Amino acid sequence: MESSTALESGTPLDSDIPRKSLASGTPLQPGSPLECGPPPESGASLESLPRELLLAVLAYVPTEQLLPLRLLGRRWKKLILEEPLWRHRRLDIPVAVDDNALFAAILRMAPALDTLKLRTGYMRSSQGLAYLRALAQGKCKIRFLDLHFAASAVSNKLISTVFSSRRNTLQKLHIVLYGLVLHSNLVPALKAIDALTELNTLRLDVSCGAYHGFSFKNLRLSNLQISCVLDKDLARDLIHLGRNSLKTIKCFSRMDKLKTDFVVCKNLTHLALYEWFDGLDEVVPQLPLLEFITFYVSSSLSESTANWLQWAHRNFAGKIHFAVEHYSADHSSLISSADNLRNVHRVTLNRGDLEQVTPPALVARLLKSLTAVEQLVLNFRTDFESLLLSWPASTVPRLQCLSVRSKYRKKPTAFRNSFMQAVQKWRPNLELKFL
Repeated sequence: MESSTALESGTPLDSDIPRKSLASGTPLQPGSPLECGPPPESGASLESLPRELLLAVLAYVPTEQLLPLRLLGRRWKKLILEEPLWRHRRLDIPVAVDDNALFAAILRMAPALDTLKLRTGYMRSSQGLAYLRALAQGKCKIRFLDLHFAASAVSNKLISTVFSSRRNTLQKLHIVLYGLVLHSNLVPALKAIDALTELNTLRLDVSCGAYHGFSFKNLRLSNLQISCVLDKDLARDLIHLGRNSLKTIKCFSRMDKLKTDFVVCKNLTHLALYEWFDGLDEVVPQLPLLEFITFYVSSSLSESTANWLQWAHRNFAGKIHFAVEHYSADHSSLISSADNLRNVHRVTLNRGDLEQVTPPALVARLLKSLTAVEQLVLNFRTDFESLLLSWPASTVPRLQCLSVRSKYRKKPTAFRNSFMQAVQKWRPNLELKFL
């Protein structure tokens, strides 16, 4: 990025910013001039742009490259740290990264982030503690934090500071909490979570450590995600605390022991399950506001889930979502169960192996059975243009939105343009999205 205002030779680097040249990205020696390229010969400089327009331009700069721009001049030093420039950004810190100082500087200096994903392996590492310490020192407002955390005497103090300074801004939290040893004290971290007054969405994974009789007392969640490693007593605390506020509960394992607790949540509108559990047909009628039920399956439809779908067709007035996490290449398991999917309103088909191309004829055979589907997500590789030729639009009269994968294409833009035209002929006014 060029500026018509030349920087003074030998301008000192801010101590929080890694020493790199803005033009080349190569390391700078102390006292070296910062070279940003020659000023433009004509035309207005970036310095002369109105603040709102300059912020709009800077919105396209990658998050990792923002802080060094403070060195362009006095106005930039203030502008780069304005909250509107940061509050909608997402920062994913890689597990293995060489430039630790850059990310630590961002965590310490950034005024806001929408999403921060901090998964740096075991947080007991010096790298993980450095990031946690930078967060504790800074005042970055974060809406969604995805964090791996290991309890220790040092990290417990840091996490308490991190959460206490964001108790009024953090809204969504996914935390993997574990002790370094079996008796590691997890209570300080759990207490810090319980004090997050604005938290509405929580997924808590606890794999090791001691609770010492801890129980949640303050959280009033609207979205609770119960992991397979969350202690059932802690889950029960969160359910009963949220009996008047919970709108969504997502379960990653069988929840037979909690089914009697679910029914206290009379405002629940969405129940998401990775495993069917006995008594679901007894729980659903006791949730008067329930509108959606989502089933996540690994590759095939189990007999118990198939039986429940048949029951739901007769007894549940809401909508059913069906998501396959690892879509089988031959579709045989789903095709054989196609009759059970005729009343499903949303279907998502994901494939872990995105290199293998699925024959469009097999896909069409399955899709023809989805007579009630309204939203369809096809996240795998196939010949989508040929799929439309063998999949009559009349077989899915309620389809409103279709999402297809396009990133694997050599020329994704050309594919999107041609496929949009084909879809317009196939089903006018259909909402089309590309993954």
